[in-house]
Amino acid sequence: MSLQNMWNEKYVMLAAGMPIYWGTVMFGHFAKAFYGVPAAKSYDEVVREPRKYFDAFAAGDSENAGKARRGAAAHQNGWEAFILYLSAVVAAHGAKVDPKVFNNHCALAIVLRMLFNVLYISDIGVPRSLTFFAHVFTCFSLHYKAYLAITA
Repeated sequence: MSLQNMWNEKYVMLAAGMPIYWGTVMFGHFAKAFYGVPAAKSYDEVVREPRKYFDAFAAGDSENAGKARRGAAAHQNGWEAFILYLSAVVAAHGAKVDPKVFNNHCALAIVLRMLFNVLYISDIGVPRSLTFFAHVFTCFSLHYKAYLAITA
């Protein structure tokens, strides 16, 4: 079976999409660690009391401190967005939405979430907000497709 046939006939993004989306949620956490840890005097300083170290570091005014703070915020926002994505996936799969539509919506939501994280950490406001609303619209659209599949 070719990849295109699989994309059109199977729920590929049900199996592949969840771990990928979870990765987008964790992206902010890894960005926080990437920008925050290098400023430590030693790795032990971070390991012993990571929250205390991060709070002290994030209170600074350096560019990396700002990126670390935004990474932490993107991580927290990712968990909020994950619930919307997960509910859309469960509803669409349960309603047996056309697999091609399902896969396209899931892939778009993942790409938008990745873009959102990059824009959030880079502190680019308006495109970040537009990307967030496009992600929410994509998830609601998948909910609507599930509603149409149930009522058809």
